[in-house]
Amino acid sequence: YGQEKKEKAVGAVKETLHDAQAFTQDKVTAYGGNVSASWKEMKHQTNPMTQQKLAIGMVASLFSGDIWDSNLPVTFDKRGPAVITINGILNTRDDARALRNSVMDFFGIKDATMILNDTHGKGLQDGIQVFFHEYLGVIDAPAIQAARAIRQGINEKGEVFVVAHSQGTAIFGAALTLLSTEEKSKIHYLGLGAEKYISGKAEGMADAKNVRNMGDIVPVLGNGARVSNWLVPSEWSRKMVTEWTNIDRNVPGNRHGFDQFYKQEVKTWIKERGYAR
Repeated sequence: YGQEKKEKAVGAVKETLHDAQAFTQDKVTAYGGNVSASWKEMKHQTNPMTQQKLAIGMVASLFSGDIWDSNLPVTFDKRGPAVITINGILNTRDDARALRNSVMDFFGIKDATMILNDTHGKGLQDGIQVFFHEYLGVIDAPAIQAARAIRQGINEKGEVFVVAHSQGTAIFGAALTLLSTEEKSKIHYLGLGAEKYISGKAEGMADAKNVRNMGDIVPVLGNGARVSNWLVPSEWSRKMVTEWTNIDRNVPGNRHGFDQFYKQEVKTWIKERGYAR
């Protein structure tokens, strides 16, 4: 009996060590992939300011924890449009998948690309990510992944449809910095409960729609009430030249969550573009 207990204990230790080794290897691989992607972008970009934002973005990704997240595959439906989703703050992987799956269902497609904006440090590191986005204007790992996915979608399908919720809008805004004028002209964008209002006209996109639910504090704090928006000329459109689509979905909740307050707006947006099944 004693020998059997010993063998089970040894087996459990070996299994734990194996799992820890695999976990560590995954993180190291993800780190290497994100650093490599950043260096490639820095070589691709000619604007020194953009290169600086990319360099600081890798430091920001280290503090936010995103540098340890693996790049998810960029794949699109074989017959349908190229669709990309970017989830918001304090979201798990399951939340990100739920957003992508809802958008796919409304489009009537079987595949879409999910840019993962994972939560780290029980949400504290997400706050660090907000600071780097909003006050230093960095281009971090999720933004680089988003730009890569947008380019691939355009190459494969000729245009892309991007749906971003909450902090995902700031990630998309950072990704736009990496794209050419021609690439941006082929983007159809929907921002929901946006941390960052993005003007389709100012960015030269095919079209853009920014939706806010009345009582949702995130668009207010991120745009209208943010004093620093007055200090940076490129940010003035977030306060002055806005064309919000306002809704008033009054159901229990914080008035910001995707499922409760913004999900149906995706269906409306897709119908407006003639893609809903």
